[in-house]
This record gives sequence, structure tokens and C-alpha cells, in this order.
Amino acid sequence: MPHKAARKADGRGGATPSMLVIDTHLARGASDGGFTFHDRGGPYGRTRGAKRVVAVHVTGLPVGALVVPASTHENRASELMLARLTRQGVTERLELVLVDRGVTAAAARTLGRRQGREMRRLG
Repeated sequence: MPHKAARKADGRGGATPSMLVIDTHLARGASDGGFTFHDRGGPYGRTRGAKRVVAVHVTGLPVGALVVPASTHENRASELMLARLTRQGVTERLELVLVDRGVTAAAARTLGRRQGREMRRLG
């Protein structure tokens, strides 16, 4: 994995990070059968698309990424990302996870307790 090489080049101990940032981005698409968000409509009505969820190492390199339906709340998207990283063995040293303000404070506390890690909201 590229982040392991970056950690080694930076002289950081261990192959896995102790801190990550999880961020989500909406990706609008025009494909048929795509997921929708703004189900109630909005200034542009219903929109097709998906949500990208990215976990980034402090060196700036991605550690993990996944795509979920755009209607997936950031709380759930962060939970799915942590579950994926756990399956990949990336969370063994993980102590702190920074999440965007789309994740509610209550969800960050709950997920942090479940994971045994500190979760902090940015913004």
C-alpha cells in the first residue's frame, strides 16, 4: 500500500496509521439506475449520483475508499469505512479519527465508543 511506503519514507513507526481523516463527497451522475439524493426535491429536483467515502492518512495518501448510495448519511458512511479498514487490518494502531461535520456529534461519540477510538468532528 502506498501509505506504508510513505510512512517508512517519513521515518514513522509502524506500517499503519494512528490517525486518519474520513471525508465524504457527493458525486452527481446522469446514469440510469443511479442512486438519488434530494429525494424531496430541491432547487434542481431529484438528482442521481453516489457518495464517495475516503479515509486519508496524515501524509495525504488515501488509505481506503468506497462508494455508497448518495442517500447514505455521513454517520453510516463513516461507520462503513471504519468497518472496511478494520477488515483490511489498517486500524490496529488507530487512536484518532477525524470526521467532517456531516457526522453528528452523538454519532461520533457512539461510533468512537464502539470502535474503542477517539472520534472528532471537524468544522
